[in-house]
Amino acid sequence: MNSFYQKYKKITAVLRSFNKDSKESALFFLLNAFIFLSIFLLLKFILMILTNEAFYDAYVVVGLVATGNYFMGMYRFFLTGMYFKNELYMQSIIQCVAFLLLIPIMFFFVMYLGVFGAALSVSIGHLLLAALAYYWNSYRRNTYISIKYEWRRIYHFSLIYIFTALLFLTISFDT
Repeated sequence: MNSFYQKYKKITAVLRSFNKDSKESALFFLLNAFIFLSIFLLLKFILMILTNEAFYDAYVVVGLVATGNYFMGMYRFFLTGMYFKNELYMQSIIQCVAFLLLIPIMFFFVMYLGVFGAALSVSIGHLLLAALAYYWNSYRRNTYISIKYEWRRIYHFSLIYIFTALLFLTISFDT
């Protein structure tokens, strides 16, 4: 057991220095955003090749769910401090609060927008999870690992992502 503890201490020290002194957090967000934006952009053409005309409009729903998965990746990235402090119960609390906030939004969107509203609700729900986890990390910043996010880069790429996704939602492809 002692050798395991020594290895754990070394791994923890490496992770702490990795998170404090590097630009990997921005790279993580940017690469994931690029992957999900590529899915969003290319999916219409993939569906046109692989399916029949009835499924062509599914790219909107799948694109929004892919965006939600990007936000879920952000949420998981923000869990690092909770794991190191063994405060895993906070995940359940954050998920419950996000779900309670999402219920009226989801009800409204699904009722008036249908399947598109459901996909939009998935994205908003995962964004809420990421925002609440980040808020909790900010609240506990004195006791958690200090991860330096490059918010300027993440912000600029997010604007490009949102603009491109909205553009693709409004463009109608002729089949």
